[in-house]
Amino acid sequence: MDLAWKVTSGASALGAGVSTALVVAASRSPDGGMTLFAWHPTMMMAAATMFGPSAVLIAQYRGTRKSKEDKENLLLLHAGLQAGAVACAGVGLAAIVANKNNHAKPHFTTPHGKLGAIALLAYTGAAGYAGWRTSQAMGTGAFWHDAAHHVGGAAAVALGAAAAVSGLMHPNWSPPTLGGGTKVLIALGAVGAALVAAAAVGANLTGVTNTLKAAVAEEPAAAPAEESAAAAPAEEPDAAPAEESAAAAPAEEPAAAPAEESAAAAPAEESAAAPAEESAAAPAEEPAAAPAEEPAAAPAEEPAAEE
Repeated sequence: MDLAWKVTSGASALGAGVSTALVVAASRSPDGGMTLFAWHPTMMMAAATMFGPSAVLIAQYRGTRKSKEDKENLLLLHAGLQAGAVACAGVGLAAIVANKNNHAKPHFTTPHGKLGAIALLAYTGAAGYAGWRTSQAMGTGAFWHDAAHHVGGAAAVALGAAAAVSGLMHPNWSPPTLGGGTKVLIALGAVGAALVAAAAVGANLTGVTNTLKAAVAEEPAAAPAEESAAAAPAEEPDAAPAEESAAAAPAEEPAAAPAEESAAAAPAEESAAAPAEESAAAPAEEPAAAPAEEPAAAPAEEPAAEE
């Protein structure tokens, strides 16, 4: 992958450099200076064929690295190149708008102008979306795992190259030093720079996606581990029921209490039986003896005294 990345990035840089240099040379005024309009193709070529494709290649290369330090450095390089692409495109847009205003011409009326506006929106949208995701406290690498950013960035590079080619082939732009063959060479350089980046995206899309998914899976994997470690104290309530059951053990003593009560009730039965025996014996003897003796003695003595 290192060799493939070096070859593709080298080809992209060479094509972009040659194309931009030719545009700069063709855009210069006869006195050697730069006209206001000349800044438009120069800056747009730099954005569409140098900074943009290079940023895409850096992003793809980053997905193959294992070192965290390498990933962070490539992340910053990718962001810097994309910021450079947006800045160059902004300068190119300002130059053409000012030039048209000076000549009282309408804006975005040609297919080239409309395509260029869409490409610029795609560049700023991809960069702005990445910045917004990062600002949402999602981590500096959060947007690398987002398909919208990948697709948006690749689309921006493709649209930028298409806009550059349409501008190069525009019939109204024919500098004296720019022949038909040179135009074709510049167009090939622009297309080559974009196609190399697009090929790198397509060839590595599956591998990079798997790498990014693995990275995403690893990051949340550490978080639940920490959460489970943090949740470990929450398992203490499992010990609490054990303690509660231990504390509830004395509650089983009442089960022995009825045994004691039954033991205590045994004397009660004895006492209940004793009075029963006593009551059965005492009343049976006393009433039988008393009435039998007293009536028999009293009547026998009293009549004898009367005689």
